[in-house]
Amino acid sequence: MEEKKFWGPPRSRALKPVVDPVDPAALVGATKAPEPLPVFVVLDYDNGETHEIAGFAYGWTRAHVLVSVPWPMEYYEGRKEIWVEASRVRRRTNRTRPAVVNAS
Repeated sequence: MEEKKFWGPPRSRALKPVVDPVDPAALVGATKAPEPLPVFVVLDYDNGETHEIAGFAYGWTRAHVLVSVPWPMEYYEGRKEIWVEASRVRRRTNRTRPAVVNAS
């Protein structure tokens, strides 16, 4: 007889960003921000969509930026610091809004 499972932990149905690993040698000499800078970050997700979300920049090099972005967890949404390409980040001001990014 097959055993019935009555309860299981809830699974996060939120889309998860896909972040490419960054070579630690490329981060040598990174500049640290004196205070977090508000930015928009373009992230690719596991379903193939691309979205621009609000985050904060904590440091940078010529090619990469260290950003803190909302990150889906098992039971809640937390924040995670990740290195992304500098071309995927732009400053956020009172007049800027997220750009519309076409999903590919």
